[in-house]
Amino acid sequence: MIMSGGRNKKLKHISVSVLTAALAASLAIPAFAETLDVGRGKLNEVISEDGSKYFIYDDGTYYTGWLNMDGTTYYLSPENYAAYTNGIYNIRGRVYYFDENGAANSDIWIWNQCPSAVDSFINNVEYDPDDYSVSVIANYAPAEADLSNRVPVTVRIGSDLISNAIPNTYTAFKYTDSAGQQHTGIFYPQGQVRWIRSIAATNIRDLGGWKCEGGTIKYGKIFRGGLVSEEDRPVLVDQLGIRHDIDLRGSDVDLTSSPLGEDIDYIRTEHSNYYDIENHPDDWARTLQCVFNAAINNEPVYFHCSMGADRAGTFACIIEALLGVSRSDMDKDYELTNFSYGVYDDDIARRRDEYQWQLLMDDIERLEGDTFREKVTGWVLSLGFSEEEVEAFRNAMIDWDA
Repeated sequence: MIMSGGRNKKLKHISVSVLTAALAASLAIPAFAETLDVGRGKLNEVISEDGSKYFIYDDGTYYTGWLNMDGTTYYLSPENYAAYTNGIYNIRGRVYYFDENGAANSDIWIWNQCPSAVDSFINNVEYDPDDYSVSVIANYAPAEADLSNRVPVTVRIGSDLISNAIPNTYTAFKYTDSAGQQHTGIFYPQGQVRWIRSIAATNIRDLGGWKCEGGTIKYGKIFRGGLVSEEDRPVLVDQLGIRHDIDLRGSDVDLTSSPLGEDIDYIRTEHSNYYDIENHPDDWARTLQCVFNAAINNEPVYFHCSMGADRAGTFACIIEALLGVSRSDMDKDYELTNFSYGVYDDDIARRRDEYQWQLLMDDIERLEGDTFREKVTGWVLSLGFSEEEVEAFRNAMIDWDA
């Protein structure tokens, strides 16, 4: 869970009393009739030496399943008879949080963390990879930069602000209410695109969440964006866990270490690869090797140029192609930069129908292979990588479908 300041949006607090029937069926603590077997005697609460909680009848029989005792709801495991504690559990397709004492909790917050304009663009647009004369990003992105479109929707729970959370994931957390009382609940931010709110850097987003061949790209592994400074360390390093900084600006800068800190692995390309895969193979080999190793070793990596648009967009295209992201989604990810900078000026706007992006697509199409992924994979192998390295990278990056 990430806490940060910023814009607030009204949060939907879901409690048992206000749940719709459909939502209650999937989230709420179930209503049930307590069925104690009085023939077995009194039901006794027992705490074992390891701290596990059990409810046992006088005759030594363990109680299992849902139990309401003195207004507190527990769930006793049918497998080992212990009460579920300290975590989120899926019970018959429903999600519940149990505190350290085994009490079930129904405080659940759900909101769309992805800005509505971005969410609408992602969900409503499908590009034709055979027609690069079309771009509709101007129908969704603002004419001029609007901060609310390029950072996650931040919400307040008690005295805390929640931001930069992993989407579509249940997270248990403790919060303090207006009376100063501590509680435990669950939050579940929705939306696919995970924008990151930092201090100085802009246009930051997680590469996770995109559908790809065989599954979905994992969140929290690879991040892209604009220029960073030491001010971004609390978010990028302390919160997101970034361990590698790939600077794609080439000879535009003469840095030898990352502004994020001396403890961060820093790689700077020798050249700037604007929509170009035909030149500077050594740069490509070094940066891709870093990404492969970082993903396999679960060490988050941040790659960037100045704006997170052209050079970062080129690098992201190669990574996404290796993972099997569709051409339409690669185009959309490229165009998401417009939510950071606006589309009012051709020098600023980044659209799929512009010649630079089309040149990159054409260069890849000329490579050998039947599919876009096969073409890029073959090109990566020509840089000196093995098929095993590429497959290990894919396995580290993809949440495979069942």
